[in-house]
Formats: sequence, C-alpha cells, structure tokens
Amino acid sequence: MRGSRRLFRNSVALAISNGWTIVASVAFVPLMTRYLGPDGYGLYSEIYSFVMLFALLNVFGTNAILTREVARTKENASLLFGHALALRLAMNGVFIVVLLAAAVLHSFPHGVFPLLLLCTLESVLRSFANTFTAMFRAFEKMGYELLTTVVDRTLWVAGVIVVVVADLGLGAIFAVFVASALVQLVMSVVLCWRYLSRPRLSTQTAGWRFLLREGWPVGAAQWLRQASERVGVVQLAAHADSATVGFFSGANRVFQLTYTLVASISTALYPAMSAAEERTRLQRLVAIGLRALLMMTLPAAAFYMVYAPWFVPWLLGEEFHLAARALQILAPAVVLAAVNSLLSDLLRASERQRYDLLCVGCALMVNFGLNALFIPRLGYLGPALATLIAQLFQSGLAWIGARRLVGRLPWRTLGASLLATAAMVGVWRLADSLPLLLRLPMGLVVYGTALLVSGEVDRRTLRLVVGMLGWRATPVDEGGKA
Repeated sequence: MRGSRRLFRNSVALAISNGWTIVASVAFVPLMTRYLGPDGYGLYSEIYSFVMLFALLNVFGTNAILTREVARTKENASLLFGHALALRLAMNGVFIVVLLAAAVLHSFPHGVFPLLLLCTLESVLRSFANTFTAMFRAFEKMGYELLTTVVDRTLWVAGVIVVVVADLGLGAIFAVFVASALVQLVMSVVLCWRYLSRPRLSTQTAGWRFLLREGWPVGAAQWLRQASERVGVVQLAAHADSATVGFFSGANRVFQLTYTLVASISTALYPAMSAAEERTRLQRLVAIGLRALLMMTLPAAAFYMVYAPWFVPWLLGEEFHLAARALQILAPAVVLAAVNSLLSDLLRASERQRYDLLCVGCALMVNFGLNALFIPRLGYLGPALATLIAQLFQSGLAWIGARRLVGRLPWRTLGASLLATAAMVGVWRLADSLPLLLRLPMGLVVYGTALLVSGEVDRRTLRLVVGMLGWRATPVDEGGKA
C-alpha cells in the first residue's frame, strides 16, 4: 500500500510539474510567436536548436545513472552526488569550447553571437539544476521538482510578458531564460542540501569512470533524441527562410509540449522499474504505463488531426495558419513518442541502455535522411513527415528489444484504444453542425464509454491517468513495492 501511494504521489507531482510547463507554454508560445512573428521565431528556434545539438556534452547521460544508482543504494548517495557534480563542472567546460568552435564554423551573423552566448549560459545552469533534479527523483521526492519547476516556469512567463510589453527584443527573452535557470538552480541546491543529501567530493576518479561508462549510452541516446527533435529545424534553415522555419517550429513546439506532458507517466515509473526485482512486477508496471499513455495520447492526436486548422491560428496567431498542416502530420507521432519514452525508460531501468542508444541512433539516421529527401520537395512539411516516420521506426525497433522483458505486444489494448478513438472522431464528424464546445465533450464521453465497455481499463491505469492530470484520487494497492 505504501509503495502504491508513493507511486501515485510522485506521478501527481510530475504531472502537475509537466502540466504547469504546458500551461506556461500555452501563455509563452503565443506571446513569442505573435511578438517575434515567423521570422523572429524562426531565428529563435534556429539558435536554440543549434545549442541543443551539443547539449550531450554537459550531461552525457550521467543524471539518469545517478538516479538509478541512488535509488538502489541510498547509502552511497553523497559520494555519487559529489562525483556527478565534479564531473558536470568538467563536462561543461568541454561543452562551451566545442559549442563556440562550432558556432564560428557555422558562420552565424555577428549580431547573433550574443544571443548564442546567453543560450549557452542557460544550458550550463540547467545542466547543474538537472543534476539536483536527478537526486529528487532518486529519493522519490518529486514534490521538490514540482516546486522548482513551478517557480522557474512562472518566472520566465512573467519575464517574457515584461519583454513584450516593453518591446525589449529577442536578447531580453534569452536573458529572462538565464535568470529563471539561475533561480531554479539556487532553489534546487537549497532543497537538496537541507533535506536530502549533501555532496561528498572525492579526488578518486573511479566514480567518474563509472558514471561515464554507464551513462554514455544514455547520454548519447538523449543527445540523439534531442538531435532528432532539432535536426529538422537546422536542415530546414539551410534550405528556407526564417519564416518557413517558423511554420515548422510552431507545429513542432505543440507536438513536443504534448508528449512532454504525458511522458510524466514513464518518468514516474522509472524509479519503480529500476528497483523491480521480479519480471512480473516489471511487466505489470509497463502494462499500466502503456495503457495510460494510449488513453491520453490517442485523443490528443485525433484532436490535432481534426481541429488543427482551428487550433493552430488560435494558439500561435493567424500568421502561423500554415503550421496547421505540419501539426496534422505530426499528430500520430505524439502517440509514438510517448510510447518510445516508456520503452526507453524500461530499457535503461533494465540496464539495456546500449540497445536504447541503438534505437534512437537508427531513428535519427532515418530522420536525417528523410529530411534531406523531403525538404526540397515539401518545404516545412518535410521535417514533419520525416519525424513521424522516424518515430514509427524507433517504436518498432524498441519493442523488439523490450519484448523479452515484457512479453508480446498488447494487441487487445491497442485495438480497444484505436476503436474508441475512431468512435470519438465519428461523433465529431456527425455533430459537425454543432458548436465546437459541444462537439468536443460529446466525443470524449463516447471515447471514455467505449474504453470502459472494452474492459481494457482497470483501476490502476485510471489512477495513474488521474494522477497525471493532477487530480486527487484514493490509491489502490498494486501488490508490490514501488
């Protein structure tokens, strides 16, 4: 019972944290797109994507290993924490040097370099803050992560509002990001130092080597995943103007925010999967997570496919109406990306991070190759189609590796979710003459009813979904330690 309650509490905290990020982004993204326009937002996306391509160098997967090892052996937390922080300092030095050298070779315009430096500083600060977040997750204190995230996101939304009202420009927006990252880091240091574990620094390099040896596949996979998310922007920028980049970036941002919210399910399950000693326990956790992810992502994907022409101009502004077509192509990728996040966490928790690296690396190569093929012919729609196909490829490859851990693909669960989604879309089409605010809840009621009738939704799955939405519910024992 205690483990079940802890899992529920952590999923709620992560859901609210991710949900607050979504809420903040719903305010932030329209402000940015309307203030900067397609050209300015395209430049912002190009700078941010370029910096993120090198973000592997300041983390290299060691945060995930830190969470896993501290969750298993909390008596070694201080020493592992000290090794991770010292390593982070050295890795950030390498990151800065390599990034600046690459920026010179990329031949950015002279006026872009101050913006690039601000974005680099933000990345450094967040790399340290994320190390403290890894400790929060290892101790299953996601409430601390919730607190720091809420303050961080609130600050950058408030700061962007000030920038827009005062018309301070894109540089001030990057400065706001740096300030909010610094506040998040300071809060994380205070919480971890006072309530969890203080780092114990050591001159021994064995801890560094262990973290790097175990973490490099995770880090490489994370970098490849980020590169896959950003490579379309970079490749598109080489063939098109900033406005065209902005159209794809707007749709891609909506796509990323959606699966970031539902990925809180797999993030909450990761410590429990890492500590699972029995295969049946691991299978049960994955089954619950998969059902919950399908329940949440399929309606979102259907909504984007049907209502993107209305939703995108409402969210991003009328100038971005062409981005609706890209979002419709990306819609099924929301489901695939969420499932991929669960399978990646499963593989890492089972010490198969090298196979996860293989999956993500192959998906990136597919994405890069398809971008080169599609962009000259399809423009900003090319990266959207390439992303969809790459996510599908990664899902198939990851499931092959995860099958021996969790058994066969749950065709019945997938089929029931797809039929329920089809029923929901059918209601939306049949009720097309009714106001949108009536059609949406009608479809959702049909969707929920169809799932309940199918019998594929149990109380544990519902509790995890409810937790992800940030609501309160009574925990139900899962019959094992979390």
